Amino acid sequence: MGIFDKIKGMAEDAGGAISKGAKNVTDSSKKMVEKTKLKNKISKLEEDIEKKYTEIGKQYFKVNSQNPAEEYADMVNFIIESQSRINEIQAEIIAMDNKYICPTCGAGIPENAKFCSSCGAKFEKPVSDNSAETSSKCPKCGADIESDAKFCTACGAKFEENNTISSDDIEIIG
Repeated sequence: MGIFDKIKGMAEDAGGAISKGAKNVTDSSKKMVEKTKLKNKISKLEEDIEKKYTEIGKQYFKVNSQNPAEEYADMVNFIIESQSRINEIQAEIIAMDNKYICPTCGAGIPENAKFCSSCGAKFEKPVSDNSAETSSKCPKCGADIESDAKFCTACGAKFEENNTISSDDIEIIG
């Protein structure tokens, strides 16, 4: 029975080693999970700090943008110039969409709108100085048309070179 006792002892030793190894792996995994949680908490706190730095900067800008301290003057001027350029670019984008800019809130307003959809302000279409030069009326329906238009955008009438209706578009009633 001596050999069986040796095998039994070896099996117990192996089982103990496996159990100890499994416990070490489990402990290491728990530590890794806890470290990850703590690192996530640190990251969240650092994000919150960055947000507060940004808020402090915005508050400083609001209070001191007219007369910033010398060491902040370049940054304040950069912000003011950048905001102005952003407004110009937004106006270009709005114009590309054939919209007008609301004088109250700066939002884009469609051509035929009477009120701003963003702030509700009443809107009157600005009168263009060159509108008489660039547009005329469709002889068929009376809609405004560009002077170089070949078709009316309202009724589809086809124009001759001098913006008269072609004979194909005349409907004889009678």
